[in-house]
Amino acid sequence: EDGSGEVRLCHNLDFATSGVIVAAKSKEAANDVSRCFRDRVARKLYCALVFDHPPWQATLWDARIQPSTRKFKQRISGGGKKAETWVSVAARGKLTVGENAGRDASLLWLEPKTGRRHQLRLHCSHGGHAIVGDLTYAKDRLMYRMFLHAASLELPLEGGDVRCEAPLSPSHLAPAGWTDVFEAEEDVRSPEGWEGAAERLIIK
Repeated sequence: EDGSGEVRLCHNLDFATSGVIVAAKSKEAANDVSRCFRDRVARKLYCALVFDHPPWQATLWDARIQPSTRKFKQRISGGGKKAETWVSVAARGKLTVGENAGRDASLLWLEPKTGRRHQLRLHCSHGGHAIVGDLTYAKDRLMYRMFLHAASLELPLEGGDVRCEAPLSPSHLAPAGWTDVFEAEEDVRSPEGWEGAAERLIIK
């Protein structure tokens, strides 16, 4: 802490994405966090509630991404920038609220290896499992929010490794709207390399 009372946001999330965001109390700390993102040594884990059931348990989405003619929106293009997302199924089940109640849905773990704009939303849509509530890439106008959540962030800082988490467990700290929207039909699994994530982070 530098005593100035200032807090510096070190990264950002899409406006409709909930979850972990890091702020630093000093310029030095902010620079250290920025280094982790710049050098791609920060480990990020997201949860996404998506439509339908993937036929696979885990896969890599690596479709390249570039801006569309609309500056806000992105698109898949072979001439775009490299984008990689490791994805695995946490649980398959059904939606329980809204006009899509009863429709097959899945809870996915998403681990972005790159940081392209709208990468997770676009990769989910392109992979055939658009995020519930994503107006831009799923054209879902029926849900009250987009179900993408930054659940965990691990930073190898100079002073030691730091892990920040934002569980989806029902409590006053849970993100608005995530409870009672999905009924799992199988045990929730942790993604490879994130031991215990299901127990710490997922809706009970």
